[in-house]
Amino acid sequence: MMNPADAPMGAGERVIGTLVECAPEFADRDYAPYPLTIVMDEFASFVRDQAKAGASEGQLKVYFDWVETLARRDERDTNNLVEVCFLEGIPWGELHVKHLMGPATLALARRNPGNMDPRIL
Repeated sequence: MMNPADAPMGAGERVIGTLVECAPEFADRDYAPYPLTIVMDEFASFVRDQAKAGASEGQLKVYFDWVETLARRDERDTNNLVEVCFLEGIPWGELHVKHLMGPATLALARRNPGNMDPRIL
């Protein structure tokens, strides 16, 4: 599986490709024509739905590890994808998944705490 850290941010298809490799069940349609912001919003909703449906912790960890890899890139665009498109829109605390989030993901959440579910801070 390609590491998202190896995919240049300008190469949206490659970032999406690494996501589809991580979560083939997410690839129910072709996301390549969509902006990465839309794809990340959709992925956040997908992960939320999986958590609500009782997906195994191991499966959820795969998703959060992929997000963590993006969060570690220390690039403004990538960090914004994680912070704004993945973290802000979902009440992750009520899903009890904070322990699955990596340190870089949580650091991005703490950067702008007013827009985050306080239970993940």
